Amino acid sequence: MTIKAIIMKINRFTDLIYYLIELAEQQIINQNLQPAYDPTDELLSQKEAAHLLRKDPRTIRRYVRAGLVRQVIIANMPYYSKHEIYKLKSVPAEF
Repeated sequence: MTIKAIIMKINRFTDLIYYLIELAEQQIINQNLQPAYDPTDELLSQKEAAHLLRKDPRTIRRYVRAGLVRQVIIANMPYYSKHEIYKLKSVPAEF
């Protein structure tokens, strides 16, 4: 095997590992968060959503992926800075 072939196999394996980790994380999120979600709950206030985004962007990304804060983000979009909106738009959320 050439060095290039070995590197390509390692890259594919690494991508597979990252994909499996993401899939497992998604399953955990779906199991833990969705049953607790009540559509009748009030949206987060602009202050709470902005605070959450600044405090831990990964958490809000997980909520977005689980479909729990879509309305919050839409409702509070005008209150985010351009940088924060860019971060939110770059989240690969699936609804």
